[in-house]
Parts: sequence; structure tokens; C-alpha cells
Amino acid sequence: MLTCYAMVNSLLSLLLSLSFAQTFESPCHFAGEDDLLQSTVQIEGTQWTQTHKAFTDESCQQTYLIFEIKSLAKIFQTKISHSKSSTAQTFLKTPLDLQIQEVAYTSTLDSVTRALNEIAFCNHRDWQTQVRQIVTGEQCQDYAAPKKGQWIFTLLEITENEKVLRLGVSSPQKDGTSSDKRHIHFDPLAYRRK
Repeated sequence: MLTCYAMVNSLLSLLLSLSFAQTFESPCHFAGEDDLLQSTVQIEGTQWTQTHKAFTDESCQQTYLIFEIKSLAKIFQTKISHSKSSTAQTFLKTPLDLQIQEVAYTSTLDSVTRALNEIAFCNHRDWQTQVRQIVTGEQCQDYAAPKKGQWIFTLLEITENEKVLRLGVSSPQKDGTSSDKRHIHFDPLAYRRK
């Protein structure tokens, strides 16, 4: 079993490591009924970039659309839990506030680019293949892209031993739009350190 001193040192090492560039990646997974996605979280100090790639095939080889959110992160006091099992792990569980800096889509296929232009997706008719289109604060069909400076109040969990990151997930009552509505559940999707 880890001593309290060892747990604190491990946690400090983990927090210090987040000040350098770290990338966590999810496995390719179905989101909704038919969207096949792979997501990454790239951390460079307080700058966090969440990228979601949508694929045309189940082998996750051909992307058709990339969605990206850039934020500034603020991590608060930490809660350490420690399992008493023989495979003990220390967890970092803490509130995480993300201030939106930029939201963008990139079409990677000409057919998708044409479709986005036809429907004026996010009020744009100037989509180009392989060119990022910044949509911060815009209405994109049923999705309202966050505005620059908007806060998302969520949760962060990192296991120190396995280097797994999990983020909070929105619910009807806890949608992350204010500190009182901070996410209270973790997304079952885990990101593993690359």
C-alpha cells in the first residue's frame, strides 16, 4: 500500500506532468446511432484541445469531418482516492473549468464539403476541403457552438498508474453552463495517454 507521502509525491508528479504537452486518445467508438468517432485531448499547460474525428468506415481509417474545441483550463483543489486492493491506484478527481477560445470544423472529403455548403452549415457557404472553418459562437443546425470566453464547468479524473483521463458528461440538470450546474457524472469513455 502506498504511504500518504508516496501518494502526495505521485500526485505532484502527475500534476507537474500536465504542465508539459500530453495527449490522451479514446478508442474508435460509436456515438449516437451511426457516428463513428475517435477523440483526443491534447494538454499543453492550461491550453486544452479536444478533437473529435468522424470516420466513414468501421476500421477508422477515412475521416470525413474533424471537430475541434480549444480551451483554457482551470483545475481546482484535488481529491485523492486510494484503492486498498493489491492493484492500488491513486486517482485525481477534481473540478475542471474550461474557457472556450475557439471552435472549428474541418471537412476532409469533397462530398462532405459540398453538402456543408449546400445546407450553409454553421451559416457558412464557403467551406473548403482540408481547411479549418472557425465556428465559435455560431448555430450549426441543432448544435450551438460555444462562444469565445464561455465557460464549461465539468470534472476531471486521471488515474496515476494507467494514465487514463476521463471528463465529466452533461445531463439535463447538470449541463455545465454554470458552477451550480457543474457535471456530476463522468463520461464512460476513457482517454488513454499516447
